[in-house]
Amino acid sequence: VNLALLGDGNRPLGARARRLPNSPQFVFETRSERPPSEGDAAATAGGRAERIVCSSLADLEDHNSPSAPAALLKCCVLCCGIVSITASSPLSEQLLAAGGGLHLISWSSLPQGSGLGGSSILAGVAMRSILTAFGLAMDDESLIHAVLNVEQMLTTGGGWQDQVGAIIGGAKIARSAPKLPLQVVPEQLPMSQAFADELSSRLVLVFTGRPRLAKHLLQNVVRQWFSRLPEICSNVRDLVTNAEAAAEAIRAGNLEALGACMASYWEQKKVMAPGSEPRPVAVLRERLAPGLLGFLLAGAGGGGYAAMITREPNAHAWVREVVAGCHGLDGAFVSVPVVDFAGLSAA
Repeated sequence: VNLALLGDGNRPLGARARRLPNSPQFVFETRSERPPSEGDAAATAGGRAERIVCSSLADLEDHNSPSAPAALLKCCVLCCGIVSITASSPLSEQLLAAGGGLHLISWSSLPQGSGLGGSSILAGVAMRSILTAFGLAMDDESLIHAVLNVEQMLTTGGGWQDQVGAIIGGAKIARSAPKLPLQVVPEQLPMSQAFADELSSRLVLVFTGRPRLAKHLLQNVVRQWFSRLPEICSNVRDLVTNAEAAAEAIRAGNLEALGACMASYWEQKKVMAPGSEPRPVAVLRERLAPGLLGFLLAGAGGGGYAAMITREPNAHAWVREVVAGCHGLDGAFVSVPVVDFAGLSAA
């Protein structure tokens, strides 16, 4: 079960693609802030930026190294089928046949290792931009599975569900039958505007100041599952049951039930990934507990963002005060999320 959110009223992730008819190469830019609109001569770009030019197939060969410059964007263009890294013809010939090169800019203002699925969501945004630039289309469900492919190309081990949360607006539950090839079937959950407003007033995000890389945590989870210990198998069944209960709480507009599902989920996640709750985060949770309906760390845990539902609306100032009094959370900050019904949108 996941939820599309705006962070402090903004979309923290985006991409922009422009064709280069007379330049058979890829120009990739990755930024920490949204760049000015094209043609806005008075605006200046802020934040960190990195720009690379790929003029040969060899320049794309490090696409499966997550730390390589613009690795995610390289995987996206390869997954879209614009060019093939195994083709006998050079990159310039392939791009000329496709109508020219591409200038692709992506941005994310999320902290690295946020646990909010930034990599998967950014892959979806980038691929939608690439396809639009080349006059191609892909429906949302196909895009969800294309992102899964990109994440496997990138070797991060993610990409199963995070993109569902942002590609499709509002609340939804994603299910998969236990068979290969893996098929993700999302179901959008009905949510009234009144319940969305109430949830938005109680929902708080806290970046713990502790980034985490999903790959290593996910590897530990897989090892736990392969152990087939009875408590692990039972916990996996409970995770499934709890997800269905959370979906039902959203359908019913029941905040207390949803908070209880969040709390159960966090306890279940700690069973699957021991050590996923650093001590400073545990202290934060304990100090906030009297005023919360539910608490969890996003993603696989270990750091990133904490999400919580407060008992009282608009309790962000209280949460900030508690965060400030916790040691070991250097760089932590509070964000105000709002439920977003639009999901991935193209301008």
